[in-house]
Amino acid sequence: MSVGSNSAKDLSGKLNYNYIALGMPNSKQNSLSFSLTWLPVKRLKLSAITTLSNRQYHQQYVSSIMGSSSTEYVVGKIDRQTTSFTFRTELYITPEMSIQYYGSPYYSVGSYDEFRRVDQSHAHDISERLEQLDVSYDQAQNTYSYVNDGETYQFYNPDFSFMQFRSNLVFRWEYKLGSTIYVVWSHDRSGWEPDYNPIGDIVGDLFGIKGGNVFMIKANFWFSL
Repeated sequence: MSVGSNSAKDLSGKLNYNYIALGMPNSKQNSLSFSLTWLPVKRLKLSAITTLSNRQYHQQYVSSIMGSSSTEYVVGKIDRQTTSFTFRTELYITPEMSIQYYGSPYYSVGSYDEFRRVDQSHAHDISERLEQLDVSYDQAQNTYSYVNDGETYQFYNPDFSFMQFRSNLVFRWEYKLGSTIYVVWSHDRSGWEPDYNPIGDIVGDLFGIKGGNVFMIKANFWFSL
């Protein structure tokens, strides 16, 4: 479902909502996005889009655990929240010279619970296919463990918090018909933690992470034969 204003206007926006049922009880995905485009002057264009999504899935793969005589496969219920914001700027100084900028912070966090082991993988009934696990959590090791047929199995806590920021700044100059110089600055930084943290608690952490920078210059020259 979406609703938006006239894109031919100097200021326009669009709101979009999606709902997806993931094929099993209580498994679903919701996403909401809002975009805005503004042309304050003829040669300048600003645009931004924000996206929020939530995904709940009850058979998310967690781990494969080698036992003494067989391999255990563990799945769980994941509750994942994702937020992103993308900003773009296009400035045309002259028809031959322009500056473009792209920046996008991204956050995705997930928490797991209701762990199950695959018992009868070919069973049609999910209650027969998967067996609910009685797990113990070791906070010091950040691991879960359970016992099956007298053997103890262990797997790492699959919770996560991921954040990333990417940006590109491009200067373009067509100094001669068909001949162009590009100057590019790309920046990237990302962080990951093996733990769940609400997005609101880690928003500022992204800008304390050391990032990487790449600078490039590309030039081409058109020869008239």
